[in-house]
Amino acid sequence: MFDSTADPLDGKPCADCGVPLQSFELARRSGYDPNGPLWQPTILTRLFGFTTSIDIHVYDVAQEDTDGLGAAIAAGYTKNNDLRGLIFLAKDLDYNLRVDILAFAFAIYIADTTRFLASPLSYIAVGRERSKPARQGPGHLAWHILWSCGRKTSSATFDLEFF
Repeated sequence: MFDSTADPLDGKPCADCGVPLQSFELARRSGYDPNGPLWQPTILTRLFGFTTSIDIHVYDVAQEDTDGLGAAIAAGYTKNNDLRGLIFLAKDLDYNLRVDILAFAFAIYIADTTRFLASPLSYIAVGRERSKPARQGPGHLAWHILWSCGRKTSSATFDLEFF
């Protein structure tokens, strides 16, 4: 975790998209909801707070069932036929890769839901290898989500496979 109160970029526009960078510390000082996900103690629990807030469920998958992939993004339905997001994360990922892949899967779900709903089996697999940093789209959104949660990473973009 980093102390972004000393980060000169906090509150400044992103060089790629112009959206202001806002760390969880800055959000907390700016009147952020005291019950919101950014008050969670770790980057991972902050991400879980965000996914849960829009009814995305995250599950672990054993390494032998992943075919070498990092995650899968899918959709399911509740008993009331409401859409529910599903993210399946490989259990064997190290912490940093786990949070980066989760943020990317979350960004795909919120920014590009129709992409996986339109795939024949309605799911997308996320690779384990980082792609070059995205300047727009879900990879860039994932980078912003991670920055807000307290993680600095060079890239939060990963390869996708459609099923």
